[in-house]
Amino acid sequence: MLYLLICSNGPRRTDWRDERALLDCNIACGCYIFISPVAGKIRQAWGEGGLPEGDVTTVPQRLYVSADGINYLLPDGQGKEIRVAAVYETQERQNKKGETEIRAIDIEYVAATDVETLARAAYLMAVRRGAELAQEIVVSGDGANWIWNRITPMFPGQKTTEVVDFYHASEYIWDAGKTVFGPETPETERWAQKQCHILKHEGPETVLAALRALCPTDSQPPELVTKAITYFENQGQRMDYPTYIQQGLQIGSGSAESAVKQVVGVRLNQAGMRWVPEHAEAVAHVRAAILSNHWDEFWTDFHPPPRQYNRKDLPLAA
Repeated sequence: MLYLLICSNGPRRTDWRDERALLDCNIACGCYIFISPVAGKIRQAWGEGGLPEGDVTTVPQRLYVSADGINYLLPDGQGKEIRVAAVYETQERQNKKGETEIRAIDIEYVAATDVETLARAAYLMAVRRGAELAQEIVVSGDGANWIWNRITPMFPGQKTTEVVDFYHASEYIWDAGKTVFGPETPETERWAQKQCHILKHEGPETVLAALRALCPTDSQPPELVTKAITYFENQGQRMDYPTYIQQGLQIGSGSAESAVKQVVGVRLNQAGMRWVPEHAEAVAHVRAAILSNHWDEFWTDFHPPPRQYNRKDLPLAA
């Protein structure tokens, strides 16, 4: 079957049903000129008040929605953020050391620049995955306010759990320790490892007290210590890691960090690339569709606008 690509050099047809054709098109003409159907579908579903039908035969017990953002470069060299959400389930597996790990499976992605559009897209994707009937929804992220203020409210509060990424929280601990005890010193390693262990097995209260103890009484505390204290004060209710671990929850948002790299980073942030925002988002939609195995569905919903141009009369050959 042939597919139609609309680029700045006009329509092209290809029988390559993968990203390679789009990549070649981008290399040749420098941009994509097409309207992604994703945003339109989201607005239509919201306007009609209808939810998509579920695609699952078995309702998931627990469904995850993890989100993160990443910057790409505009033509003027300024950075602009595009956000990606991953919807997935988890499965326990044994690693090489015999330890139990909770791995993400059946991951699907949505991408958008606008936060509200991303939240709605993530919700619609989750509904297709059985979110309305799932026993629990887990929303995870690095602590960005837009995740808790936009994505979490999409789901019923009584069965939604917010989890801030454990490893992101640990970075604040290490940064504070390096500021006070010095980078790569034995004191920093002992202090930071102890606090990370306490955070994982006891929760954030003791760690917050340890961070506050780093503040001198006679001078201004270091900036990174203040940032760590503020972060733990704001995110503490999402750091009940002992309970999360006991319940078998995933405490990291690595799926979201991987999502922004796969959907956006490896394609839009190649050397020397600059993007017009609408083109960048369109490419992100294509990437999300490919990585979610929704390629055929994406093209089914794609209705390119007719190309408008004025044909120039060419001089007749002598």
